[in-house]
Amino acid sequence: MWGDILPRKFSTLEQEILIEHKQIAILDPASNMMINVDEGIAPLLQIIWNCGIITINSCQENKPGIIWIEFLAAEDAEAFLTRIVSGLDPINNPKADNWLYSRITGANGGWQYTAHPHDAREYIDDEDGCIGLDASQSCSIALSISIRFPVDDYKILRDILEGKSSLINAINPKKEPK
Repeated sequence: MWGDILPRKFSTLEQEILIEHKQIAILDPASNMMINVDEGIAPLLQIIWNCGIITINSCQENKPGIIWIEFLAAEDAEAFLTRIVSGLDPINNPKADNWLYSRITGANGGWQYTAHPHDAREYIDDEDGCIGLDASQSCSIALSISIRFPVDDYKILRDILEGKSSLINAINPKKEPK
């Protein structure tokens, strides 16, 4: 969709907030490359990537108690949220975690969402490190989406995406072989 996307540039304030965490390499199936990510969220990122959802930045705690994941495009963020919310469907599952569902959908001081515009023509000039625009490319703006959520939500998110959650099992009970 975007070709070669550039990582978002961080403001001085954002750079001061970013905390370095131990990195480990995990396989990104989309690129078939090993990618260094924060060790504390590597299992979640691997599950997300295995679902075909693309992320471009992340941090296991870029603010105290907050995990941050930036998705390549709105469609990737939507796919992530849909997979999570389908495991918390309060209409079809009386055991659903309505509190988590409410936070995800923005209530109760919930999850935070930010859109970042990217011009497909952008590139970083090797000489001065500044962003330039490639005049041979047509103009195209796309949005990446950052989602920030409490560290306390990590385990249930991982469980839902892995299909291990009792919430998922209540919605889709496994049939016993006859």
